[in-house]
Amino acid sequence: MGMAGLGCAWNLTKNKTNINLLLLEKSQKVGGRATSNSRHGYTYDHGANYFTFEGLSQSQRVIDIIQKQLPTDDLVHITKELYLFDKDSKIYQTKETQQTEKLTYRKGLIQLAELIQQDQDLNVKFEYFVDNLKYSQDTKKWTITYQDKANNGNKQDVVSTNYILLTPPAPQIVDLFKKSEYHKKDEVIQIFEKCKYKKQLCLVIAFEKKIQDIPYFALLNEDRQHSIVWITVEDQKEGHVPENKSLIICQMSEQFSDENYEASNEVVIQKAKESLNKLMPQLEQQKMFESQKFCWVKRWRYALPNNYKVSEESLQEFQQDGLFFAGDFLIGRGRVLQAFEKGLLASDQIQAKL
Repeated sequence: MGMAGLGCAWNLTKNKTNINLLLLEKSQKVGGRATSNSRHGYTYDHGANYFTFEGLSQSQRVIDIIQKQLPTDDLVHITKELYLFDKDSKIYQTKETQQTEKLTYRKGLIQLAELIQQDQDLNVKFEYFVDNLKYSQDTKKWTITYQDKANNGNKQDVVSTNYILLTPPAPQIVDLFKKSEYHKKDEVIQIFEKCKYKKQLCLVIAFEKKIQDIPYFALLNEDRQHSIVWITVEDQKEGHVPENKSLIICQMSEQFSDENYEASNEVVIQKAKESLNKLMPQLEQQKMFESQKFCWVKRWRYALPNNYKVSEESLQEFQQDGLFFAGDFLIGRGRVLQAFEKGLLASDQIQAKL
């Protein structure tokens, strides 16, 4: 359950609406791409890397939740700056990238999702997936058929409901409705088929000594013509990396990820390191790879919307049938708190129907 689903479930429960919630999540964690892992004492954000309060339509509402209603003991302000780089690996600064307050948590970005879940004791069924949906125009109800991954398709559960909120990536919404029965399914499919998602390969590289002479916390490829699109130095986030050690997140470009998505980890790592050494010559100069602790490759099949935003107006006609949508497909790119806000707004729409 990503940030949009959490936002909706949190708000419905917080407002004590007379509604029974069934929360289904196909993975083992809440948060979606707002996720983190820990390994050998290193903590790292390998999806979204931080969050900001920019770009929100109801910014004060979201700020109040994060800073007043949820615990803030582990909230971390990232103090170092974001630098940019171009296709030739030239690194530079601009004033625009320094003006945004950037935040995460000591235990990783996933801690935000976990705090939201814990605050309202949301009971999420992990590793469940929805087989299909069926809508009855006579009863005005939905039937959801779903199952536990552990059962390998041997046992299905069925539940009837008045309202559904869907938050998966747009391509998975398309796949679901192709298997479902709904008199407006073609309209749903047509809307969401336009929203394509990028694949992304992400490398996590941990070192047993600290990279020296790094003035930034992250690098962003501004012209999108480099094989690397983003780098984070996780030891610039308080609490993430043991003292005198380093860990970097290296997110590869759309073209590199498409071309190498099915390649072996060894091939991906070799090619990525070639680009990485050009962009961060300190790695070779300081012989960092001789102290490598581990290197892990994460494959995101549906990482981010490809700069296409689904129109919220186009989805309003489905609300009369109790069908609601929220997610980064309404934003056009990956933004943690904007997705959370879309979930809050979806809960407002559902409550208006109760």
